[in-house]
Amino acid sequence: MKISRVFAIISFFLTLLLSVSWVTANNSSQEGFLECLESHSEPSNPISAVLYTPENSSYSVVLQSYIRNLRFNESTTRKPQLILTALQVSHIQAAIVCSKIHGLQMKICSGGHDYEGVSYVSDVPFFILEMFNFQSINVSIENEIAWVQVRAILGEFTTELQRKVMFIASSLEFVRQSALAAISAAVDMVT
Repeated sequence: MKISRVFAIISFFLTLLLSVSWVTANNSSQEGFLECLESHSEPSNPISAVLYTPENSSYSVVLQSYIRNLRFNESTTRKPQLILTALQVSHIQAAIVCSKIHGLQMKICSGGHDYEGVSYVSDVPFFILEMFNFQSINVSIENEIAWVQVRAILGEFTTELQRKVMFIASSLEFVRQSALAAISAAVDMVT
C-alpha cells in the first residue's frame, strides 16, 4: 500500500513538473516569435499594433469574428497563439520569415467564407495572418499589367478593368472625332 502511495505522489509531482516545463517552453517560444516579428518589421510601421495574443482583451472578439462555423468555437478546439492583422507588406514578410524560423504554422485569412475551419483550426501550434486590409486593385492598360491584392473580389476587379477600358475607349473616340473634324475642316478649306 505504501509503495502505491509513494508511486502516486511521485507520479503527481512528475506530471506537475512536466506541465510547468511545457507551459514555460511554450511561453518562451511565443515570446521569441513575438520578438522575431518585431525585429523583422519596419519600425515606422510597428507590428505590435496589429498583434492579438490570448493576453489581449480583444483577442476573443477578433478570433470569434473569423469563425464561421460555431462547432470550431468550442473550448476543446486549439486556438491560435496569436492573430496578426497585417497592414503593411512588411508585416506579411515578417510573419513568413518568423514562422519559418520558429516552426510555427501560419494560417492565412482574407475575409472569405471558411466554413470548414481551414483558416482557424489546426492540430499543431499556429497563428493567423489576417490579410483583410489588402484589397487594392491597380490596372495599367499601357503596360498590360494588373496587380490584384488577396482581399479584392472578382466584381471589384472587373469594375476597375472596365473603368480603365472605358476611359481609353472614350479617349480613342475623342481622338477619332477630333481627327474627323480636322479632316473635314481641311477639306472645307481646299474646296
